[in-house]
Amino acid sequence: MAPHLREQPPLGEDSALIAREETGDFLDSRSNDAGNRENWVHKRISSRLYISHFLSTWNSRVFEFGAVLYLASIYPHTLLPMSVYALSRGVVAILFAPAVGHYIDIGNRLRVVRFSIGERVPQVPRLVVVVAGEDHAALTAMNARMRRIDLICKLFGPLFISLIDGISTETAILLNLGMNTCSVFFEYFAIARVYYVPELQKSKRSDGHIPPYVAPGRHSAIVRIWCSCCNIAQKALRDFNSYFRHAVFLPSFAGALLYLTVLSFGAQMVTWLLAAGYSSAQIAITRTLSVIFEVLATWVAPWLMGRVGPIRAGLWFSNWQIVCLGAGLSVFWRHADYSFISAAGLVGGTIFSRIGLRGF
Repeated sequence: MAPHLREQPPLGEDSALIAREETGDFLDSRSNDAGNRENWVHKRISSRLYISHFLSTWNSRVFEFGAVLYLASIYPHTLLPMSVYALSRGVVAILFAPAVGHYIDIGNRLRVVRFSIGERVPQVPRLVVVVAGEDHAALTAMNARMRRIDLICKLFGPLFISLIDGISTETAILLNLGMNTCSVFFEYFAIARVYYVPELQKSKRSDGHIPPYVAPGRHSAIVRIWCSCCNIAQKALRDFNSYFRHAVFLPSFAGALLYLTVLSFGAQMVTWLLAAGYSSAQIAITRTLSVIFEVLATWVAPWLMGRVGPIRAGLWFSNWQIVCLGAGLSVFWRHADYSFISAAGLVGGTIFSRIGLRGF
């Protein structure tokens, strides 16, 4: 008997199409596997970025508010140390911002981020753009998560350290030191894993500027240091000149003038509230309410601009800030003999004025 052979289906006009479809299904499955693997790697990298950013922001917010409490406990009846501290921070930021920005632009990314971990320079958010690449949806989602981390740390960081300070200032200082020391190791290794992203390992473009050659000699080190200082000063002057001539100078300067007040939860006002009889926990709670009103302004501002336009909305927000601060000052002068009530008036006016500040 002839062996039983399985009959093959006759080849028709659609045979090549069927084979091509089967091949396409196979390629699609392989591409889906590759896409899932890529998404898994992206999620792991993103989670490490979030961990590093949370630790850095948390420690920064805790120390920012804790330093005021520590100095206020050392100098309880004067605002001079707080003012010198705040002024020194601002001056240092203005003087060294161009040099730090230039170093971040031209330096090796891993080295820059590791250095920023030790110096607490916020560098991790800049990596989000590189990690997301051309995926605008991923960039939007990562930026949103970064902002949530910022908000959580801004809300609960000062409240946390103020509760510890209410127990003992020494305990708060030691805890602050311990958190900063321990988090350095976690941030360091998390960033080291993030650096495996291929885009982060690409060399940055150079601006093509070649520094002048200095012949080696007895005073070459001094000459190099002098030339570096001159270059930094010239670059800072060029940056300021470019800023003053830019079209956004007037709007940004107007926004900066809104912060030209001590009626905010900064170092001076926190020290004064402590002297007026408020505890550190009460100040932290009022500061948390202030942050909530600032977040509320992010919803109020787009709604109002859609109704009356951006220019009129900006005027309304600035007037709102003036009215709220004026009301707080009137309560302060009206009840000057009662320090707790006068302080409460200033605190209430400051909290409500945050809507105008952030909305503008």
